Amino acid sequence: MATSTAPSTGHVVRLLDVWSEPSPPTALPLRGRMRPATVMTLLVLLLIASIGGAAGVVLLWSQPTPGWWFSLIFTVMIGGLLFTLWFAYVGSIADGRLRAVARQRWADGAGRIHLESGTIRQRTVSTLEDGRVDTFTLAVTISDGGTVNAVWHRPTARAAGLLQPQVPSAGAMVRVWRVAGAPAEWPLLIEAVDPSIVSEVPDM
Repeated sequence: MATSTAPSTGHVVRLLDVWSEPSPPTALPLRGRMRPATVMTLLVLLLIASIGGAAGVVLLWSQPTPGWWFSLIFTVMIGGLLFTLWFAYVGSIADGRLRAVARQRWADGAGRIHLESGTIRQRTVSTLEDGRVDTFTLAVTISDGGTVNAVWHRPTARAAGLLQPQVPSAGAMVRVWRVAGAPAEWPLLIEAVDPSIVSEVPDM
């Protein structure tokens, strides 16, 4: 029995317009890693920002100000901003590595990918400021009685999110593709259909 309490980086949802003939997916629908040029460009910009921030902090404590509290407030603000930027940068690189590992594992298990039927037990939706869907997570009960979780992300950061009626609801049928005999942290793919489009029950 397979049970997962949270989706790993390689547990993904693919939303279909209509059901098609079941066929093992050749690749996971995951974003690739940042290009080396992008990584270096961001690093240089962060270093410049850090040097500028450090210079600003020195000025705050070496030049006349309304008081020590003024210098302290802006020091915390500058430090917090720089920490957030560096944290996001390191996190993006680490997440990219995890996605690369997941894609490689999926490719390595190509000959062992099998299909299971599943039913959505619960969904969690995260929306953008305009109400469109940024991500959603599905908790699915599969045929062996276990539960797996997977997440849908917008294809790109600039892509428009879905409308909430397009997110599958609890009770809907799904297909679950995973590598036979693989550990729980290995990638899996849940195929669900857009409920706003009339579709036939999937073949399993």
